[in-house]
Amino acid sequence: MQDVATSPYQSALEHIDLLALEDQEALIEEVHYRLIDRRRSDIARNAEETLSRFRRGQAETGTIEDLRRALAGEP
Repeated sequence: MQDVATSPYQSALEHIDLLALEDQEALIEEVHYRLIDRRRSDIARNAEETLSRFRRGQAETGTIEDLRRALAGEP
């Protein structure tokens, strides 16, 4: 009987502990590259959405100073 339910994260860590050191290192590298790919995809998706809004005239343009004033709530 299991006293405490383990989280998926904890379960994954326990499985990783069973791997050989070389396999753990390879897993870390694989996860690292997958995270990089995911971030690239997110950036590309965001860029496409921004370009689409710009083309439809739904994006504001301006200088860094304009952005600073807008963020500060200044006219």
